[in-house]
Amino acid sequence: MSKDESDISEFVNQVFHDDITNVLAKLPDDSIDMIYGDPDYNVNINYNGTNYTMEFDDYVVWYVNLTKECMRVLKDDGNLMMMNYPKPNAHLRVNYLDEAAFMVEEYVW
Repeated sequence: MSKDESDISEFVNQVFHDDITNVLAKLPDDSIDMIYGDPDYNVNINYNGTNYTMEFDDYVVWYVNLTKECMRVLKDDGNLMMMNYPKPNAHLRVNYLDEAAFMVEEYVW
């Protein structure tokens, strides 16, 4: 087993009831093959008594930081897919992804 595999082994086949940013912070660099993210859409929905809506500019900063952390743990040949509305994804692309990623594709349905 390589060093990277042993560093990630405690996370394999586990379910975590935690904020994803806390889990990502514990993962080693370049250790994940694929990330499929479906973050809060920031559309004023109340989840279990809590409203997670924030000012749009603050949301974009949060979304970019989340994506940066995803990219940190993603392997060089890994894939990142982020589900969101077109406007936040456009801001993510302009504020970060176009400079950080080899190839960015958008899918709409």
